[in-house]
Amino acid sequence: MTSHELAKKFKAVGEYLESKTEFPIPNYSDGKVSLWYMFESNKANFLEAVRALGSGKKLNDADYVHFIPNDAPEGFEIKIDRSAVCTIIKPAEYDCTPLLEQIEEMESAS
Repeated sequence: MTSHELAKKFKAVGEYLESKTEFPIPNYSDGKVSLWYMFESNKANFLEAVRALGSGKKLNDADYVHFIPNDAPEGFEIKIDRSAVCTIIKPAEYDCTPLLEQIEEMESAS
């Protein structure tokens, strides 16, 4: 699928919803619209999309690299698995206490 084909699908959804009686929908993001597209681990396609979208902001979290174009509508971003575009310099090490033990610790503290 291309970006223009996706835009046509979004337009069709918008036209469909506008053709129906207005109804409330769950508001999980404080009224903000979230439109993102995941590139999984397809680095070449992700970089092609970044190039096509122009300048923007790159954000990293524990799992993904997010790209938000400067001229995009609020809530629009593309993202990719961080492992596809980043190199691990120092592997993370976790010590995870069993969840039931953590619950017991919280209950004994209160």
